[in-house]
Amino acid sequence: MTCTENLTPDEFSAELEQHPEIAVVALTRRPSSSEQVGELLRVALESGMPVAVWRRDTCPEHDANTIERSCSGRRFHRAFSPLLSAAAIRNLPETVRLLRNKAVMNSPKRAVRDCQGTVLLWDAPGRTAQPVHEPRYQPLENVQ
Repeated sequence: MTCTENLTPDEFSAELEQHPEIAVVALTRRPSSSEQVGELLRVALESGMPVAVWRRDTCPEHDANTIERSCSGRRFHRAFSPLLSAAAIRNLPETVRLLRNKAVMNSPKRAVRDCQGTVLLWDAPGRTAQPVHEPRYQPLENVQ
C-alpha cells in the first residue's frame, strides 16, 4: 500500500478475496499515521493475512502536502519490494533483523536507510491452526 493509496476498506477486502495467494501486506507508512492506513491493516489482518510489514515513520513529504516524485514511502517501497518475492518471504524475520542492524551502522547505503525502522508482524504463512486446550475448571474452594 503506497502513501497515496485510495482504496476503501471494502475495495481492499474485495481485492484480497480475489487474490488468496497474497501472503503479505506492506505499508509505506505506519498504520497510526492515518485512519485509512490503519483501517487497511485491520482489513488485511481480519482476512487472515499472516504477514504485515511497515515503516515506523510516516511519510513526511505527504504529511506536509509537498509534491515529490520520490517520497520516503516510495523509496521504502522500491527498496523493500524485492524482499517480498515468494521465495524470500520465509526469510523475512531474519531479513528485517539484518536491515535494522545495517541501518544503524556507520554510513548505511541509501536503500538500507530507506528501510530503517521496518516493523514486521509475522505469523508463519504455512502454520496451521493449533487446537487450544483449556485446563479443566476447578473452583477456588477446592484448591488446596
